[in-house]
Amino acid sequence: MAKKAFCQSCGMPIADDSYKGTQANGEFSTDYCIYCYMQGRFVQPELTFAEMVEIGRKGLDNNSMPKM
Repeated sequence: MAKKAFCQSCGMPIADDSYKGTQANGEFSTDYCIYCYMQGRFVQPELTFAEMVEIGRKGLDNNSMPKM
């Protein structure tokens, strides 16, 4: 069974290359998703852990999964 990839920043599952962030040279990141890491940099480096948790919670609340 293939090992599932998860973003090392936010924990989002990385289902395929379309969800992978990119390095400065344009290659896909093996560690981060497109929402956290693009062109070799974190998208919002100033976020605190609490702010990231709140963003993740809102994302979960906006889908069909049971609410947190």
